[in-house]
Amino acid sequence: MLAQVSFRESLVQLSFGQSSEQLGYVFQTVARGQLTEEPINVVRHLDKEFSIRMDLMDMEPPVKDQLLTQIRTEGSVESRLVPDSQGAVLRLTGMADTFQVRIGDLPPIRVTRAEPLDITLDLSAMQRPVLALFGPLETVGSARTVLLSEHETQMVLVFSEDMNRAFPINRELTGEWLDNRRFRIDLRRPPQPQVPERIETEIDLTTFRSLRGNYTAAHDWGLKLFQVREGEWRDVVSGERMGWSPRDLFYETIAFAPDGKKYVGAVRVGMPEGDGIGLYYAFVLEEEGKAPIVIENALFTNFTQQGVPIQWLDNDRLLYGSSNQLYVYSIGKGKRTTVSGLENLGKDGTWLHAAAADAYRGLLHILTGSYESVNGDERVVIHVYTYRDGQEKPLEVRKRWANVPIHQSRIGYLLSVVPVENGLFRTLINDAEQMVTRYEDMQGAVVELPGFVQYADNEIVYLLENVPGMAGAPPFQRLWTWRYGSETDLVQLPASSGWMQMVGRLPVAVTEQGFERYDADTNSWVPWVSPELGPILAVSAQTRKGMYKVGGVDS
Repeated sequence: MLAQVSFRESLVQLSFGQSSEQLGYVFQTVARGQLTEEPINVVRHLDKEFSIRMDLMDMEPPVKDQLLTQIRTEGSVESRLVPDSQGAVLRLTGMADTFQVRIGDLPPIRVTRAEPLDITLDLSAMQRPVLALFGPLETVGSARTVLLSEHETQMVLVFSEDMNRAFPINRELTGEWLDNRRFRIDLRRPPQPQVPERIETEIDLTTFRSLRGNYTAAHDWGLKLFQVREGEWRDVVSGERMGWSPRDLFYETIAFAPDGKKYVGAVRVGMPEGDGIGLYYAFVLEEEGKAPIVIENALFTNFTQQGVPIQWLDNDRLLYGSSNQLYVYSIGKGKRTTVSGLENLGKDGTWLHAAAADAYRGLLHILTGSYESVNGDERVVIHVYTYRDGQEKPLEVRKRWANVPIHQSRIGYLLSVVPVENGLFRTLINDAEQMVTRYEDMQGAVVELPGFVQYADNEIVYLLENVPGMAGAPPFQRLWTWRYGSETDLVQLPASSGWMQMVGRLPVAVTEQGFERYDADTNSWVPWVSPELGPILAVSAQTRKGMYKVGGVDS
């Protein structure tokens, strides 16, 4: 008969996991050297299954069998022990809110059901403007986001429970406990010769534990911190400040309602994992004299309309979308609804490729995409649907409007519809696999132009052509202007040494030395600075209404 074997001496580590119908994950490990004589308090959040994995040292099968007989549960819970080559897993279901597991001579393991640990900010500790996006998160793996000034020196996290102040915290995190629930993070940085417009840092929240062992939810794994240079957004034509909110410095685009009495600030808050195309955005409604309204905390979208991820349909309604849904948000009702008539999105590999609100004609121009493979030739096929705003049936359908080779699929996301007062610009890939734009006026005339539309008004159009380099040469760009007429009215501007883009009606280039602008009087590129406030800190991606950021007067 085998002598009693010590579980503690045979153990390598314990791992605790949990699952629901949607996800499952390991949330805590305890190595043998971390064990004390005190009970192990473990908190679970999910209800489908709770598991305890026991990694064991190498041993003979009879010894392992005798060891596993030392496992038992106490309380209302159903258990199933599954041995494997590394040790064994105890799978637990049908659990009461509290139960206990005894594993040989290890301390008792007390398992308690609880809501996840919550975290807020102590805004009274902040000296400058702050934007905290701490609302519900729709995507597992998303992070809470805080945007604050470059001059802010500290940030205080407030936890919903008394915390275990001795629990190991990320060594890269500099800070101190103010009391059992408040942790102050030191935000000071060493001086740098050149500071980017925004610096992103991720804080791992999984390293925090409460006294009873609670922790943040699976989708709440981290806190994303953006430290943003202070400054003001100015209109590229008038030079006047755009917006009135102290939070404007955090936004990357500002989209005004038609009546100019409110606007939505949009800011990128994340990127997809892997090869996904798109970004996570937050949308904040600003109305003078009223508190800001966070419309979306972290919505993933794979398209923008002229650089803006959200559009106004009228003074009450906003249009935006994810990869498989198109939404209309009503300010008056305070909620979003899904645009009807697009039920196939997200099915059979079909996705929302782009959408354009046409205020001139009360229409929605919607592009959908899907993959197609014929005899090994893989392509992205784009279809165009035109809807009357508020109606479910399309007025017009253009199937297979564009056929994009798979190697150009990222370029394909530039395909769009840009409405102007007298017609539409539609960008596509032609039979020669070149990106071109076709202008269709209201009388049905069509003119084909190179590249894609960056800016268009009733007088002039700017088109940008990204040209791949030949024989290993780097890619380059061509910038064109076109005044409504024929192909002969097309003029190519001189190239800049930097990467060209439009900021409203102003051609701009980003160089290693800073920003350049195109000077029409000399037909050349010149350094771009604000006469009053000096160097340009950033330019907005939105091209319909140009914005640039300069250092604030008091920053």
